[in-house]
Amino acid sequence: MNYPHRIQPILYTCDYLIENLSAGIYSVFAFEDCDEAHGSFCYPQKQAFGWSTSEILSKWTQHTIYNSNTAIINANIILRKPHSFFSAGYPIKTETARFYTINRIPILQLNSTTPVDRGYSHGYLLAPHILDWFYFYLLEENFESISKYQEFYALVDPASNFFHYPVDYLLEIQGIIQGMQARTDCNLFLYEFDRPFDRIDLLAMNSYIERRTIKTDPRTDEMVKSTIDDAVNYPNCSQVVVWNRLTTDKRIIAGRNMDGECDIRRVTVSTTVLFAVNSSDKSKQYRYISLMWPGMIGTLSGINETGLYCMENAGPSQIGGQIKGLTPVSYIATHVLRTLNAHFATITEVKNAFEAFVSDPILNNDSKIWPIKRAPSELKGPICGPGSVFVLTTMSNEGGNACVLEGDRYGGRIRTSMQAIPLIPDCIIATNHFHLYDFTSSLHDKHCNFDSDVSFSSLHRYESMRHRLEMEFRLKSNVVHLNVENILSLLQSACEGRTEHTIEVELETNGNITIHVHLAASIFGLWYVPYEPARTIQFEDLFT
Repeated sequence: MNYPHRIQPILYTCDYLIENLSAGIYSVFAFEDCDEAHGSFCYPQKQAFGWSTSEILSKWTQHTIYNSNTAIINANIILRKPHSFFSAGYPIKTETARFYTINRIPILQLNSTTPVDRGYSHGYLLAPHILDWFYFYLLEENFESISKYQEFYALVDPASNFFHYPVDYLLEIQGIIQGMQARTDCNLFLYEFDRPFDRIDLLAMNSYIERRTIKTDPRTDEMVKSTIDDAVNYPNCSQVVVWNRLTTDKRIIAGRNMDGECDIRRVTVSTTVLFAVNSSDKSKQYRYISLMWPGMIGTLSGINETGLYCMENAGPSQIGGQIKGLTPVSYIATHVLRTLNAHFATITEVKNAFEAFVSDPILNNDSKIWPIKRAPSELKGPICGPGSVFVLTTMSNEGGNACVLEGDRYGGRIRTSMQAIPLIPDCIIATNHFHLYDFTSSLHDKHCNFDSDVSFSSLHRYESMRHRLEMEFRLKSNVVHLNVENILSLLQSACEGRTEHTIEVELETNGNITIHVHLAASIFGLWYVPYEPARTIQFEDLFT
């Protein structure tokens, strides 16, 4: 076959015959027997495997075997494997950025003061790994289908006006693409789509959790299959924060399990990056760090230099139509980190920071997109499109040193300590359901958000952390002081084998910020990250 000169999709050619199979429909699955494997599939991150497709832009091909000796002809099998972060010859710095490690954690330090320059360095230094995350997690693991991805691609395209992208957001996205294009050793051509990787693909990567935004009513018959598909990829994150009387010196200790982004090659592990983003040229913007993946300019796990912690768990949403004009919540989180000072940020200021991205009501004047029975809200909507549980820390002492923003595309509420079990002062727990925003429970332990049952997983993880707090760390009327090891123990109790990274953060009253990062093991198996060793980093060391 003749291929465009830009690509070399097939490394080896051979004649092959698939034998001794009964009639049926099969998937073609191939991998490389690397030296370490000795014939077993135990190093998925090293052994390339891929899908086959009979024509460009089709769904994954189903090969029908009609008899036990059928030769399959013209099946193009695309094999890829992830790139190492530190392959010989890769660039490690630009004029305004550098890529290095601290305690074996990959760090991308971005010092540029403009979105375009910051994006350019990001794209130039991490180009191969951006493509890895796109192929191996977004396309294969998350969407599992070219046709499904094409539908989402059309929605994230700025020309569709479905999402709202701030100017700086698009400038940084374009900068990343320009940086990737400058890498002469990185082929951006996507064989599956017969085109190069572009800014819309990058927007899709940054909006991957917004797949939950585009769902319509899951209780209708035609949505049953997509609801099942969404459930497979539904994240199961857990968080806990303690402060004041529960810690020895009134420091804040927060922890989170990031769950659900679990691909078979462990690309979400091998490409985890700690971004250290310097303040921009705009006044009163703060430095922040973000534990995410290549190509991501928003965050789901971030802390700024003032000690403001902002991390997101997936949450539920009311039943309704598709809201237009929403901004990806990961970018809203970066706005919160850039603009809020933990020492002075009140709950009102937290609400204002999120409400700065409220969707234009003119785009959503169709009554059919709104719930028939809208939940009472103290947040202006539309906002938080996917349904989100944001945990934030402040030091203003309004409602304590931590709060939870429970929000969906229609509104939300702020939850503070003592507004949900455990009724222990100076602590707060969050999983994947709401406790204040349209939460109901019954004597039979039935818990609902928006008249839908809360998932067993979310309830189980919440109760596990709650009971450990109540039974192990509360001794009669005297509360013992908790430390990082105690917080890690709580996170271990909430781990269900699908956690890709765990973070504990210590925010001291003198301004010191210590981050403890656990990454999943690179070997094949379950993802029990909180049981992996911690790698400890000081916030200021990331900016030296």
